[in-house]
Amino acid sequence: MPPKKPKEFSIISWYNGNMATASNVFLQNVQQYTDDELENKHDFIQLIFPLPWPSQITSSTVVCTKRQFSIIRGQGGTEIRKSMLKALKRILAMFDLELTPAPESTAFGTSRPGARHRNRGRRIRRITAVVGDGIDHAAREARFQGLANSGNHHHRRITRIIRSLRLAGRPEDADSVYRFFRNFAREHPTVPRRTLEMWGVAANSAYMDMDPSEDIKNTTKEVKMGEPSDGESYTTSEGGTDTTKGPGTDETGTEGGGGGGGWGGGEGGDGGG
Repeated sequence: MPPKKPKEFSIISWYNGNMATASNVFLQNVQQYTDDELENKHDFIQLIFPLPWPSQITSSTVVCTKRQFSIIRGQGGTEIRKSMLKALKRILAMFDLELTPAPESTAFGTSRPGARHRNRGRRIRRITAVVGDGIDHAAREARFQGLANSGNHHHRRITRIIRSLRLAGRPEDADSVYRFFRNFAREHPTVPRRTLEMWGVAANSAYMDMDPSEDIKNTTKEVKMGEPSDGESYTTSEGGTDTTKGPGTDETGTEGGGGGGGWGGGEGGDGGG
């Protein structure tokens, strides 16, 4: 009798804990990764934040199809969306960052009723160190500051995270990630402009099934740079400059409570679907 054909890889089965990759990586393995493992391993980011196209280091089998994304966004994907939120929180924590527990931002007012300023989204802020929390905050801070370096491999990860969250039905979280790191890039000119624009394409382009590295070739400046956040100035279509200040903390976030450790720490509510 011929050997059984291996079961085709499914990102949904993997996220539900029922399947491993060809290199025997289960969701449960990734959930136990330390900060250093998250930094140095390259076999997980395309799993916890899937895309409909292969990455440079993965085969076409480890992708999420349109049908699978449709399932993730629907009622059957509630638990996967919750797991993706936990994954986002864990990735942010390795930089000593966290999402605020509840929405702290509002949309622009009546002057710009169509603005998206993180409607129902949450700010990203720094984690406050607590004595005895067992977290190497100095290492996390160094990793965070390393994001200012040109060619930092996390730049590509951020692009992936933004687009994957949008595709999976977590657009508010995608917008929170985009706006925080966009502001970081603007404060650190060593971050390449193309990186900033790639984040913009990932966050703002209507062509969500297109790889941003291709989409960026023909897209507009408005897509690349996005709409302004609270307190930022932007050039209007008439050529003037407008500045809108909103409530709450500044875009880089304020010091906030919480240890940030653990895969599933903090709020686990599902905001998508």
